[in-house]
Amino acid sequence: MRIVSTPEVPEQHIAFTNDNWLSLMKRAYQMITTKSNESKIDWSQKNSVKIQSMMSIYRGKNLEDIPALEAENPLLKLSNIQEQRYDKNEICKYEKHLTVLSNSNFLCDDLKSTLNKSYDMYEFRAFVHQYEKYGMEKSDFIDAFAYCEQICFDYNNCI
Repeated sequence: MRIVSTPEVPEQHIAFTNDNWLSLMKRAYQMITTKSNESKIDWSQKNSVKIQSMMSIYRGKNLEDIPALEAENPLLKLSNIQEQRYDKNEICKYEKHLTVLSNSNFLCDDLKSTLNKSYDMYEFRAFVHQYEKYGMEKSDFIDAFAYCEQICFDYNNCI
C-alpha cells in the first residue's frame, strides 16, 4: 500500500499556492508511477509501477471541477479497480488537497533487497539461535522466504 498526498508545501508558502485539480492529479499520477515524492518528481521517467487497485480522496473547494472522464483525469488510467471520495472540508489549510492510496508493486524492489539480505544472514546463521530458542525451525524460515518471494512474483506478474 502506498499513500501519496499533494500538495505538500511548508505552511508559510500555502498562501502562494494556486493549484487546480488537474495539476494535483498530474503530480499524484507522476509520483505514483515513478516511485517518487513531490519534492523529487521525475517528469521524464515513464510508468514503472503496476497498480492493483486505487482510492482517490479529494478534499477542499470546487469539487465539482474535478475531471470525471478518463481522458481528462490521468489517475483514472492507472487501475480498473478504483474508488473516489470527496470531502468539502479543507485539510492542513490547503484550498485543494488530493490523497491517493494505491495497492501496487511499489515495495517489491525493497522487499527483494530485504529478502536477499535475509538469505545471506540465514546462510551464515546470524541471529538464528535467537529464533530457535523460541521454537522456530529451518522449515519456518524457508516458508517465510517462499511467502515473500510469492508476494513479489504475484505483484510483478499477475497485476
